[in-house]
Amino acid sequence: RKRSVAKTEFQEEAMNEVKVIASFLRQICLGEMRKAEAGDSDEYFCLVAKVRASEENTYYIHKPFKIKEFFYEKDEQYLAKCAWLLAQEEKVELYFCVASIGVGQNEYGFYSVDRRKSNTRNVRCLFTDLDLTDELKLLSDEELFDRFQEEYSEFIRLFDPVVVKSGNGIHVYVPTDDMRIYSEEDRDQYECYLEELVQLFLPWGSDFHCADAVRILRVPLSYNRKKEPIKVKILRNSESRQSMEYVVHYLDMQNRGGMDELCQEVSDSIFFDEEEYTENREEDGAFEGFVKIT
Repeated sequence: RKRSVAKTEFQEEAMNEVKVIASFLRQICLGEMRKAEAGDSDEYFCLVAKVRASEENTYYIHKPFKIKEFFYEKDEQYLAKCAWLLAQEEKVELYFCVASIGVGQNEYGFYSVDRRKSNTRNVRCLFTDLDLTDELKLLSDEELFDRFQEEYSEFIRLFDPVVVKSGNGIHVYVPTDDMRIYSEEDRDQYECYLEELVQLFLPWGSDFHCADAVRILRVPLSYNRKKEPIKVKILRNSESRQSMEYVVHYLDMQNRGGMDELCQEVSDSIFFDEEEYTENREEDGAFEGFVKIT
């Protein structure tokens, strides 16, 4: 009976974690999903498992999931269960690609689903990876987050970011309206936006290498296994979504000074009105062929 109770408790805990992972993936990267019609969607969400077979031998497994398959909660839960199960493997570190990716031609002339910049299809957040200074690494999670809130209080108040402790660093995400990547110019523009976010967090160890549309980041509740296993934690969650235009405008002004005169303007209008945005885009026919995920 004790074993049965323990098993039940484990199952409940596991399902709770699966729901957290599913909610996180929906907010950060699944985006507006195309209808499941023949030929209408070539978008994929990509999980990446880093397997440490030994100290000398590490390899990566890329697992793409067709986004058009994830219209229903049960499908989203299935993806999250896959992520959770992979995360429990002793030698596995689990990552996800922030951008959706598509089918493209590789250097050998074959068409495949590869996590390469030319295959970028859609992004719905701005993000950066903070490696943290040696001083910050000495702080507990609570002390670290308190310091972060203190130093970036204005940014947090305006943009309600998701903050994840990745083990020895911090990932910061600002969920935004979707940005479709139709060309190399679109992708370069998005990476310029990421560079603006990197610049804001330079005092906390951000790196311009993070300004990569197909960057992979650790899945929450998976494990960082570089040394002793450390569970990846969500320090701050958010269900809000911002206008990418306003976020970038703020970052541009903040990184170049002259922030005082902008603060009130941004504060009054910064939060992305999803209902108004949806109505406007429906009038323009922008949702033809799309399913809105709320």
